Amino acid sequence: MMLGVALGLLSGCAEQGAVNDHFFVRSGDAVLPVQVRGNAGSGTVVLYESGGPSGPAIAERLIETLAFAEPLEEEVALAFYDRRGVGNAHGDYTEEDLSIKDYLGDLHAIQQVLRERYAPDRVVLMGHSWGGQVTARYLMKHPNAVDAWVPIAGVMMVGDDLYIPYRRDFTCRVADEQEQLHPGQAIWSEMLDWCEANPIVEPDSKEKDELWEYLSVIYDRLGGEPESPTGPLLSAVFGSMYNLIDTFRDAGVSEQLFNELRDDDLLPELGQITLPTLVVSGEYDDTIPVELGDEVFERIDTPPDQKRHLVIEGGGHYPFDAAPKAFNEAVLELIDRL
Repeated sequence: MMLGVALGLLSGCAEQGAVNDHFFVRSGDAVLPVQVRGNAGSGTVVLYESGGPSGPAIAERLIETLAFAEPLEEEVALAFYDRRGVGNAHGDYTEEDLSIKDYLGDLHAIQQVLRERYAPDRVVLMGHSWGGQVTARYLMKHPNAVDAWVPIAGVMMVGDDLYIPYRRDFTCRVADEQEQLHPGQAIWSEMLDWCEANPIVEPDSKEKDELWEYLSVIYDRLGGEPESPTGPLLSAVFGSMYNLIDTFRDAGVSEQLFNELRDDDLLPELGQITLPTLVVSGEYDDTIPVELGDEVFERIDTPPDQKRHLVIEGGGHYPFDAAPKAFNEAVLELIDRL
């Protein structure tokens, strides 16, 4: 059985109230760094699963690319960790141990340690992008382990071809909106003509290539990703116990997981999820469009009064970056209902 063990508690025992803890959890042959910051006295721990799959969550928090984190920590405790093969994670494991089974075991081990260490009244599982894939699978395997779920632009399918219908509908929605806002701009009229001519787009076709070109146009004009301010970056490099220099690497994690789960579609299985849920999408997210978020919202079997789909106006694939206050208010509203 996978067992979570807390090691090297650098900040001592957790106390009620504000915490800034950095420790390690052993899960099988992996030793995973965990950072917990915020209001542990709130009775709520939000466990954040990063994107990637090679995204180093602790580094993202330190360099402030997670715009929601610092203000949310005034209300709840946020827990971040690095997956095996990512960031400062280490241990005696091989590429064969970089499997979805191992990652789900790691997440469970960390969740158990957080419960033992902080004794929270509730644990909320939050997953961004690839973190949506991991957290959805975790809830299917451990349906009662946590109290609520927040998938943010969550990956629910592996393989670009599965996303074609959603990205086509996204492109046509945005083109129609922009044509009305900026009549006469040739690119939007061109997209609308393409949409009318292509109600269905087949994989391995010139129409798919055209669709991807249009998605790039929308990304360049309306999307984008957050940038880290220079101050927090320098602070993380020179003033943190966390080793940022060796963080942005990928020890075969992405390749292993994408090969293992290729052409996998979680949508038909989402009915197994019944927890209170906040689905979060960005209006201009070309990667995981609002249209897919709508389907995730419909497919989960959570009672209607316990689920919400928040679409952040102007948001891209990091929707919380566009409106951290609105994002945090929605998360706290979800927690208040638990």
